[in-house]
Amino acid sequence: ENEMDRELIEVHTCDMCGGDIEHKKDEHGNVYWNGGHNAYPLHEGRCCDTCHLDVLSARFAEAGIRV
Repeated sequence: ENEMDRELIEVHTCDMCGGDIEHKKDEHGNVYWNGGHNAYPLHEGRCCDTCHLDVLSARFAEAGIRV
């Protein structure tokens, strides 16, 4: 197991809700990303998939786009 594999196993915490950030896996079940999403403009840091929906809505609103 190399350092990159160990880093991908780590579970990160959502800076918005405090829940776990989901691991993204390929078709073989291998984790390729565990860093979540950029939480700006609602929060500084990273967020989970669920909170990311609120982040996207806020970004659209800032851009004047109604969803």
